[in-house]
Amino acid sequence: MTAYDPDRIQKLFESVIRLPVAQRASWLEGTCAGEPELRKIVEALVAEDQEGQTVAGTVAGDSSGATLSRAASDWMRLAGSKADAAEHPAEEQPTLLTTGGEKGERPISVGAVTANSQFGPYRLLRELGRGGMGTVYLAERADGQYQQQVAIKVMSARFADGPIAWRFFQERQILASLDHPNIARLLDGGTTDDGLPFLVMEYIGGVPIDRYLAEKKPRLTALLGVFRKICSAVAYAHRNLIVHRDLKPANILVTPDGEPKLLDFGIAKPLDESSTLTAPENAAMTPQYASPEQIQGFPITTTSDIYSLGVVLYEMLTGRRPYRQTSGALDLAKAILTENPRTLNSNSNRRFDEDLENIVQMALRKEPARRYATAEQFAEDIRRYQEGYPVVARADTRAYRVRKFVGRHRYGVIAAGLALTALVGGSIAIWREARIAERRFNDVRQLAHAVMFDYTDAVQPLPGSTPVRQRMVKDALEYLDKLSREADDPGLRRELVDAYVRIGNIQGNSYQSNLGDTPGAMASAKKALAAADLLLKQNHAADSLNAAASAHDLLGTLLYQQGDLGGANREYRQSLSLEERAKEQNPGDFPTVLALSQTLQHLGDLHGGVGVSNLGKTQDAVAFYRRAANLDRDVLRGSPASQARRKELYSALLGLGTIELSMGEEQTAEAHFAEALGIIEALFKEEPNNANYRVEIAGTSLRIGHQFTARGNPAGALPYLERASRTMQPLADSDPRNTLYRRNLSVIESHFVVALRALNKSKEALPHARKSLELALNLLAVNPQSAEAKSDVAISRRRMGEVFFELGDTRNALREASESVASLQKLSAGGDAYMSNYLALSLAALGTIEGRSDPAAAIDTYRKAEALQSRLITADPSNVVLRSDLAKSEIRLGVLYNRVGSAAEAQTVCRSAIATWDQLKQHGPLKSDDAAALAHCQAALRRP
Repeated sequence: MTAYDPDRIQKLFESVIRLPVAQRASWLEGTCAGEPELRKIVEALVAEDQEGQTVAGTVAGDSSGATLSRAASDWMRLAGSKADAAEHPAEEQPTLLTTGGEKGERPISVGAVTANSQFGPYRLLRELGRGGMGTVYLAERADGQYQQQVAIKVMSARFADGPIAWRFFQERQILASLDHPNIARLLDGGTTDDGLPFLVMEYIGGVPIDRYLAEKKPRLTALLGVFRKICSAVAYAHRNLIVHRDLKPANILVTPDGEPKLLDFGIAKPLDESSTLTAPENAAMTPQYASPEQIQGFPITTTSDIYSLGVVLYEMLTGRRPYRQTSGALDLAKAILTENPRTLNSNSNRRFDEDLENIVQMALRKEPARRYATAEQFAEDIRRYQEGYPVVARADTRAYRVRKFVGRHRYGVIAAGLALTALVGGSIAIWREARIAERRFNDVRQLAHAVMFDYTDAVQPLPGSTPVRQRMVKDALEYLDKLSREADDPGLRRELVDAYVRIGNIQGNSYQSNLGDTPGAMASAKKALAAADLLLKQNHAADSLNAAASAHDLLGTLLYQQGDLGGANREYRQSLSLEERAKEQNPGDFPTVLALSQTLQHLGDLHGGVGVSNLGKTQDAVAFYRRAANLDRDVLRGSPASQARRKELYSALLGLGTIELSMGEEQTAEAHFAEALGIIEALFKEEPNNANYRVEIAGTSLRIGHQFTARGNPAGALPYLERASRTMQPLADSDPRNTLYRRNLSVIESHFVVALRALNKSKEALPHARKSLELALNLLAVNPQSAEAKSDVAISRRRMGEVFFELGDTRNALREASESVASLQKLSAGGDAYMSNYLALSLAALGTIEGRSDPAAAIDTYRKAEALQSRLITADPSNVVLRSDLAKSEIRLGVLYNRVGSAAEAQTVCRSAIATWDQLKQHGPLKSDDAAALAHCQAALRRP
């Protein structure tokens, strides 16, 4: 049987089910032409849906009118009295994967797997169990490569041509995407000689969790610890957009060392971020653990698994299920839909704390929106219960907070009470201290979340939001500094790291809208790193690694902005290492992948990004950009509608296109720019008031305009530059304190100068040059430590000098070019290839201006430019823009040598320029100005 993409099958099913019955056969015949197996699968699903949707019945005796889908009703009718034959789960059918020699194992059945079936390098030993889709066998490696026991799940022959086969292949696809220590791993898969698909899975030497609890009788703390690990596995599946839909004790094994393992994803379903699960798969369930919405046939979300987890926890605690003993499947359905679960204490011989009761009851609420929002939140509430903190599942009253505080600090409170008994009002003081401490903890923690996460995310995209964000930073820092002195648990330290990083980004991260406060941002970054260091001494979970990585990434960016490229590289590499470790733990976790992609892009910028300080390593840069883009494409396939994932791919494509342009790969760069522009325009159409998207549209238009100018078509660049200006100017006007807006506007104006000069319109270029320089000077005044701001001023001065020279104002031209050279000489001292390149360009501009009146001085200046460009090309040979710049310097130097009568030197540099242009021809046709310069050089060499 061919393995078809489940998403494709789902789309075909959804399309055909909307058609009139009479048209379905012909539509399927045309759509599935040449794929008869695919057509069979879709037809089987349609038939199953028709059977399930023919009748919707009302639950007997249910005055509320709650209904069951026919599919669910029929499933439970087929289950008959088995659905509630016993109150204890131990009497259910045996589990699929059990330890060797346990009850329920059988010899290999000849009817299940024929004698000539092949399982690759594995040899069957015995049958372990049977389930809804097939049989599971214990097997061992038989090819002598190494010793290993595995569990092999083989689909039953009777399901080979129906929808069950689709679910079997879907289970294999789901398991292949999951890698978590508490989820049974998929090792291999294939098809037998008889055409039956099989899965090779990790063999779990354990027992179902209900049996484990009955035999081991662990203490409550250990029991809850096991359950939290189960929640971790479910949360991991949810982060990978997988809903299990059949959580029950039989699908949770516990190894001899107490590790739970979640298995059987046979009816699990990939869940797109923008959709839920609907019929027909809803009919596949275990009624005793099914949520109300599953039984009713309503759409299923991750909160359906939260409900099932609640039933599992209830059963782990009491040994019984939460509803009364029922007479059959429909009676059970009525109880789940209309009755409240029994309390833990009324259904057990043990006595349970009121908080634990509330936790279980919250998970079992009938309304999905009132349950725990995530499995992480469920597990976190249990942790808070175990450590004596207030729980989310209970109303937070003053008396309750004090009681929990006293419970956590019982001995300290007793000692304090003894010491204060001689003092008047001692007991009042104890109560007051408890109240203040608890209130401070909760209030500040809520502030860190609300202000630094919810509010800043909501305010940041709004035009004119900078003053509000400044106030948020000021207020939040006061509270966070106090909180940092009292934080002692990993959860709180993670929040501190994240909050300080958020503040640092707002204060001075030039990759986003910021306040231009580099010293404040550095202080916040160092506080984030201090908290991260303490966090990693306590905890190395993926979220802790990601938090620490974000702190290193922020510090790297701030060092980058100040010209410390070595320090930036060190911090970015540390961030990358932490994110890669986090990705190993959670391969499909989108926030982890997002952070990893962003760090890769930062490394791309640092190593060879165009228009930014860099190390002059173009090949390394393109590798970082391409890895980021490939990573983003992979995660986008799982959720093509996700704005965050599209935005990240857009960003990677923009960096990739820019670096490709510097390598002479103009067609590839053009394709990536066009794709990036399409993505950001679509996002802006979805959120037209999002200022961030406007900024990106301006940035993409600017880069496309730069591409036109670089390819010798400055007239084609002007419409894109005008669009960029029209987009950015209103943003800068509405939010004049936003340094990102003003810098972008300065860069756009500078590119206008380049395009207009190329069109011999220097007079029109002059106001753009003045505006660019004015904006850059204002930004430098706000942030005088910024190497980025200093370089912007130097580049603007050079372009201003070039315009003055072309307009005949040699004195002002010489002044601006000289100041540009002086600034860039200081900035390039640290080995910054970007600064060195622009220093060479400023030297060339200065040499041209000097050449009008002092050719000897101009020759000396041009020789410095030529030497610098030669060193840059030696270090970065793949950068064709540098080669073009070198050739232009050489031809201008040749002209100057001729003017002073040094014909031999002129011919030498002309030959070198021709050799450089010959190399450039390998990357495609020369630009018009390069071709003109080459012709001039060749003509000069032909002269006697």
